[in-house]
Amino acid sequence: MSGEGFWLTLRTDKSLSELVAALREEGLFPEDETWWFAWNGLEIKLPGILRDFSELDKHWDVVRVFSLKAELRLARRGRSRGCWLLTEQTPPEGIPGVEIASVEKYPVEEGHRILWGQKLRLPDGEARGEVIFPRKLNYELDNDDLNKAWVADVKLYYDNAHRLQAVRYARLYQVVPGKTEELKAQPFPRLEKALGLKEAKNALQ
Repeated sequence: MSGEGFWLTLRTDKSLSELVAALREEGLFPEDETWWFAWNGLEIKLPGILRDFSELDKHWDVVRVFSLKAELRLARRGRSRGCWLLTEQTPPEGIPGVEIASVEKYPVEEGHRILWGQKLRLPDGEARGEVIFPRKLNYELDNDDLNKAWVADVKLYYDNAHRLQAVRYARLYQVVPGKTEELKAQPFPRLEKALGLKEAKNALQ
């Protein structure tokens, strides 16, 4: 399924927690239906439900906050930071204290990502993890069934040459192992479609 997405560059002096709160008022990040993950050079925050906004304001290098409606991205470089909003809905306008510096449109297709972690029997009990990692993988998600895999629905943002520009996370849910094979993959289009050659040919006829 193809559609259209909007990539907004935001400028604001708000903290990330304040910005997410403002966007929640716009209906983009509903309570109990918003997830996040983040990392810096010393710590990784695995995907989980966003419960405590203050966690967003730690000194993360990268933060992603996402829901079915949008994804908010923050990336730090030195003392500066960049902030972007990706959504397939009509972009919000007039957010107090937020300047929309630019809006770009992108073709969007649906996809999936399977998160790391399977059921392991460890000395202190059963947990989710991977043998190649020297740690448990504790996703802060409700009703984590260790017999199931966590899957993320994603939106794939392409440019007009069908080059992948961004993967927007939309939601997390669990799937029984083996059922992941039933997730429909979105194949790349034929080269002439990706490059718009077919449309150009039809226009000349």
